[in-house]
Amino acid sequence: MQTGASGERVLAHQGGPGQWIWCAGEKQPRNFYLHLRRTFACRTGIRQAVLSLTADSRYHLFVHGVRVAFGPARSDRRWQCLDQWDITRYLRTGRNVIAALVHHYGEWTFSYMLGRGGFLADLALTYDDDTFEHLGSDASWLVRPAEAWDRRMPRMSIQLGFAEIFDARRDFEGWTSAEFDDAGWKPAVVLGPPGMEPWPRLVPRGIPAMTETPTHPVAVIDSGTADPPPVGHYVDLHRIVWCAAHGVAYLGTYIWSPKDLSLEIRAGSQEALKLWLNGENVISNFVKRDPSPDQERTPVQLRKGWNTVLAKVVQDEMQWHFLFRLHGEGSDRCVYSRTPTPVTPEADELDPWWLVGPLRAESMRAGFDTAYPPEVHWHPDAPVAQSGGPELRWISAGVTNESQITAILMSREQRSTAGRTRITNPQGLIGSGEPALFMPGDAHTVYAVIDFGKEVAGFPVLEIDGAAGGEIIDIGYSEFLTGSDGSVLSPAEGKMGMVNCDRGAVHYADRYICKPGRQQFRIFDKRAFRYMQVDVRGLTRPLRIGPASLLLSTYPVEYLGVFECSDSLLNKIWEVGRWTVQLNMEDAYTDCPWRERGQWWGDARIQALVNYYAFGDFALIRRGIRTVAQSQDADGWTRGIYPTDWSYAILPTFSLVWIISLYDYVRFSGDRTLATECLTQVRGVLEACGRYRAEHGLLRNMPYWLFVDWAGVDSTGESASVNALYYGALRAAVEMAQLVERPEIGRTYAAIAEEVRTGMMQTLWDEEKRCFRESWQGGVTSKEVSEQANCWAIAFGMVEGERASEVMSAITHGGQATVRIGTPYFSFYMLDALSKSGNHAQMLEYIRKRWSVMLKWGATTWWEMWETNASHCHGWSAGPTCFLQSEVLGIKPALPGWEEITIDPHPGDLTWAKGSVPTPRGLVAVQWKNEERFSLRIDVPAKTRVRLPGDLCKEVEVRRVSDGAVCNFEQTKDAHGGISVIVPDPGSYLIHCT
Repeated sequence: MQTGASGERVLAHQGGPGQWIWCAGEKQPRNFYLHLRRTFACRTGIRQAVLSLTADSRYHLFVHGVRVAFGPARSDRRWQCLDQWDITRYLRTGRNVIAALVHHYGEWTFSYMLGRGGFLADLALTYDDDTFEHLGSDASWLVRPAEAWDRRMPRMSIQLGFAEIFDARRDFEGWTSAEFDDAGWKPAVVLGPPGMEPWPRLVPRGIPAMTETPTHPVAVIDSGTADPPPVGHYVDLHRIVWCAAHGVAYLGTYIWSPKDLSLEIRAGSQEALKLWLNGENVISNFVKRDPSPDQERTPVQLRKGWNTVLAKVVQDEMQWHFLFRLHGEGSDRCVYSRTPTPVTPEADELDPWWLVGPLRAESMRAGFDTAYPPEVHWHPDAPVAQSGGPELRWISAGVTNESQITAILMSREQRSTAGRTRITNPQGLIGSGEPALFMPGDAHTVYAVIDFGKEVAGFPVLEIDGAAGGEIIDIGYSEFLTGSDGSVLSPAEGKMGMVNCDRGAVHYADRYICKPGRQQFRIFDKRAFRYMQVDVRGLTRPLRIGPASLLLSTYPVEYLGVFECSDSLLNKIWEVGRWTVQLNMEDAYTDCPWRERGQWWGDARIQALVNYYAFGDFALIRRGIRTVAQSQDADGWTRGIYPTDWSYAILPTFSLVWIISLYDYVRFSGDRTLATECLTQVRGVLEACGRYRAEHGLLRNMPYWLFVDWAGVDSTGESASVNALYYGALRAAVEMAQLVERPEIGRTYAAIAEEVRTGMMQTLWDEEKRCFRESWQGGVTSKEVSEQANCWAIAFGMVEGERASEVMSAITHGGQATVRIGTPYFSFYMLDALSKSGNHAQMLEYIRKRWSVMLKWGATTWWEMWETNASHCHGWSAGPTCFLQSEVLGIKPALPGWEEITIDPHPGDLTWAKGSVPTPRGLVAVQWKNEERFSLRIDVPAKTRVRLPGDLCKEVEVRRVSDGAVCNFEQTKDAHGGISVIVPDPGSYLIHCT
């Protein structure tokens, strides 16, 4: 065993025979599935069988046809995660088989770094007679590329992987069983030993397997028939030409018309779009938007014969798309071609568009306004020159027909009440009695909409029986229903709407093509949604479907933390926050289970704090902290989202939040070893920041993406927001340096922190307004005052006591703030600042006011934004859950690992509250009543120092609950009047305060 860059254990190869293997062919095949299997014999008396396993990108493991595990956990490929599964109970004496289905993405996502196709396994067998055997992946394993999945489809989004189109008729039935005839399979190709590139290290998983709990929907809320929508062409430009930002691309095609036609061009794009027909500019729209079909509609005249179409799509950043179709009578007779040669309508090309790009631009605006060579003269044989770069040549655009993109098809179909085509017993879809019976008829599609009652995440499953073979079942998912105008509908109002599974340019739908007979379809990867729509096409006879279900898959949490109080609204807010975070706990803390599933570190810190109070797990955040440490570059920056190859992953503000979250971890867990392991990375981040300190001692004009909040926060110049966060990270580093016995480091950062505080007071403090201005730049102090900067200044202790109260009053009551908090994410820091400035009653009202809006709408998880148009399950919005336990119940760690506990309730207008918090020492429970006098019951683990602050009580009486006896206790007072009480034994105590 060795130690990695962040101190994480690196597994040395211990003599087992496992080698990296794959199949012949491409190194990085796109959207590629591979079957692997190995049969072997076992002697009698197997004591234990442990299978070490990993793959690039993801695998499902089967033993004797039983699905055992899903992995590996996401990781930096340089520290590749090696899962270990105990498969003892699945093996038997005699012939056995291990099988795996591996999906190699062939492209990076927001949770995966591109490696190459690979699989590694090592089975360690221990017998009752103390003998051992190893069975590793090598050329004796048999492999065969999967034929059932359609590999040609575009990604669901730039953040996610691929939607699934699975043709069960092409599957290898029974391939996971020992009896399967694998005579036609090929021996695996051995790539090399563990330690080879691109996986030079293997590290233990460090977290348990995800849960898989069968979960059923609660209602079928709509059914009917649907007609297919008109379809056109779709181009995912990033699939062909990659450009991180400000890319320009041109697409061209020839369209043959049988006669002069008056039609309409309907197009969509991300982002800005220009389009020429026969050299005439007919569309010019400088816009930033998510793409969807038919965003642009313009009437045009096609002349008889050949017409030329040239489109220019200018990207801002992230995704890059183009959609096109002709609409109107006669449009179905037009022919698309990359070459204007004599054709017939039957010769319509599947891929008729040429593409050239990316042409670089300094900005999106510059790219839109610049007339590149194709605008002057377009011909697919003419190379395109670009300034400072090589000539570009026209290539195939890789067009996809929209009818093959399940999400687009489902989101645009025309729905109506069921007629001759209908569903008998639709409740069978939710497991009520017999399966639902989908009947054939005249309509193209039969559909049903299923409600799971709340947001869920996991693997959708459909039971199907009676198929003739070839029936198409499309499954679309959405977090909410939308109206015909695209508006988001409130579940509380009970309005019927559509499942828009193509929302926000996320193609969120899958397809299953039936084989004859009875079958089950389970999605390979996870989906998150509340509503599921099932479309059935191509029916020739009745088809039984049902039940539909979900294998709910999250990190295996325990409901240890509890909160209840006299206000039912606050109780519900606490519960919804817990569920929101649970759905965002996978093999990492994710921002949302729907759109991205990325480990964004600003989100992760908040979710980890909620977890400490609700679940008490430390393994998941420990793994995440180490992963981010591994991302550090030569300049010292850690990534704000990781693991990913995304170009914009550096967020210095999230690097600073990472340091603070490491200190959070030490405080709550008591584990100082992780701080020791990551001290080098902590120092690297702070040194990277230090290079941007200016004469006031403050950071100035920091590089990269300085995300603070989705609001108008000015992070340029000497930013109050950025420097307040910097101060917080420095103070966290000081505390950790003391804990790991590196006082010299602590003294250095304490001095810098004081210089930052002094610089803030001298440069950005407004004595009259009693708060910080937003920024200083070029000798001028901004007139703006942001809630963000001032909340961080309070939350991280830059201002304390009476001054903190003044600052909070200035930004909340004095009307000084001109930049308001824009998200539930930053509202976490508002709650923190309110509590630390002593405004606990205001904190409760803030929670009630802001989060109740979502509850009244019908939310079952917290939204990304206060509005309904973004993610509806965002862990960064769950802050009230931990504050209700820490500030209302009053349970907080006073020393790392809860060696000392502060019990400091703030009742506000509540008459009672009770609950518990999990700690490494056991559960700490509190219940209090706020009547004529304040009474408190505490349940504490052994040898735990309990601190009762002086403003809660000046004198206390402690009695054991078991016998009512008055307890003697050690009592000391601190400088602020706080009382420390050491409870003599573990147990339950009543404390009466006066």
